[in-house]
Amino acid sequence: MEGTKMKKILYIIMMLATATVMSARPSQGKSFYFAYIAHDESTYVDDVMANIQARYDRAMEDENYVMVVYMSNGDSPFIVQVNTAKDNRADFAKLKDVLGARNSHAVYPEEDLEKIVDLFNEVDFVNGQDNSISYRSADWHFHLTSGFLRNGYGESLISKLAFVMGVEHFSTENFRIRYYFSSYDVLEYDHEYPFGRRNYSNLEFTPHYY
Repeated sequence: MEGTKMKKILYIIMMLATATVMSARPSQGKSFYFAYIAHDESTYVDDVMANIQARYDRAMEDENYVMVVYMSNGDSPFIVQVNTAKDNRADFAKLKDVLGARNSHAVYPEEDLEKIVDLFNEVDFVNGQDNSISYRSADWHFHLTSGFLRNGYGESLISKLAFVMGVEHFSTENFRIRYYFSSYDVLEYDHEYPFGRRNYSNLEFTPHYY
């Protein structure tokens, strides 16, 4: 099983390498915002939406602000893009209803990893010349739950995503990652190994609360 997972990671890396070499559309004058949402009964939907709404409003006003929102939902994630080739901004109005429709939505970390890497390739996130980000600035915001960490998804999704995308090559001057949790959630995690013992990209973990 572990060998199969590693083969899948290597396949994703190969796909990413191919895409970045072929990329000829760097977005140096643009900013990039990515939001990932995993939620359960502890999530206060209004807080999540308020956080993302501010970015959506900015994207609506500034065509150089690229926005991708990914809500995990098993094999049918809910995705909203603004100022991309697959812009579907009208669907943003449905996000709150989709979030509130159920107490939780399933997280499939391996499928999410593959789909998110594909999304990043589509928006030319990585500059194939030097493995830096193609954007003037980039923010990844993960809206999570204690259950997400408890189930090991910090390692199987976030840490692996950072590894595949080559986060170690990115400058902290224009790239930031934040992790958000509801103040109603009881956050339990291994403070020494929040992303598991195989922290593929040595990510730092500082929780932010709504």
